[in-house]
Amino acid sequence: MEFLKFESSEIPIEKTFEVEGKNYIAEIRYNEIGDFYTLYLRNESREILYTTKLTYAWDALHAKIDNIFNQSILPFDNIDLEIGSLSHERIGKDNFDKVRLYLV
Repeated sequence: MEFLKFESSEIPIEKTFEVEGKNYIAEIRYNEIGDFYTLYLRNESREILYTTKLTYAWDALHAKIDNIFNQSILPFDNIDLEIGSLSHERIGKDNFDKVRLYLV
């Protein structure tokens, strides 16, 4: 399964990735006050397509935009996927490096 991996030491960061033959930019930012991360999804022209707070085990793109990005981005710890249960309730500074953003 394909995933986007970010390290907390890189934040804030932008990474370009390809999905279905198109390039997209994923930007991750950290909010110190609330101890949470946000995802900004941009197209090649740097226009924001989607922005959201990353929530563990929830599709980051919970409202689909037709013909723009047809994948889901699911934040999971790969161990949770292997054992079939959830070991985290949220994504924060204490567990961010364990989480991968899976493209499904």
